[in-house]
Amino acid sequence: MGLRLVAESPERFGRVVVSNTGLPAPADLPAEQAETLRTFRRTLATPSLEEMAQALAHPDPELPSRSFAYWQKWTWETEDIPVGPLIAGSVSGRVLSPGEVAAYDAPFPDASFKMGPRAMPSQVPTLPEDPSVAANLRAWKVLETWQKPFLCAFTDDDPVTRGMDRVFRARVPGARGLPHRTIEGGGHFVQEGRAEVFSEIIVGLVKSTPPRP
Repeated sequence: MGLRLVAESPERFGRVVVSNTGLPAPADLPAEQAETLRTFRRTLATPSLEEMAQALAHPDPELPSRSFAYWQKWTWETEDIPVGPLIAGSVSGRVLSPGEVAAYDAPFPDASFKMGPRAMPSQVPTLPEDPSVAANLRAWKVLETWQKPFLCAFTDDDPVTRGMDRVFRARVPGARGLPHRTIEGGGHFVQEGRAEVFSEIIVGLVKSTPPRP
């Protein structure tokens, strides 16, 4: 979502720092793999929390999006997802306090408020016909000509996005020659797990590179 904002309003951004994210656009997914994934998503019973966590921790090497489907199915079909504990479980390097967990739960006083976090994973396109594919492809057209500073700072232990920085470094011109960092630990929510290190990386980019119009 953030990268599409950059692509849709490039004049508003002088630099970009990306961490633990991706911009999937599986328009060219082979037909056989696409049909395998469609069948899997259609027939998979609602996984348990433990099954979902195991699938994300051990991605399918032949079809990684099949593992991500566990996350999509579990969030969409679990009416009262435990938002705060999910955040806490996705952080490594430190333990969130009860107050911090409660703060993440605060916007969702009961299950009727949780449609946003339930639906969001299913907005990530994994099939060629998924609604977000076209918008992501448009964003890639902008990013593939992006000349402003574009720095990657991914953690080394996020089970979902680990290694995706290589895609941005290869495809975005503004990423060339920058001191990209792989942050040790932190989990998916780097802003909680490695807040100080991540902040220093952002500040360092601002100080070392003038924004380009």
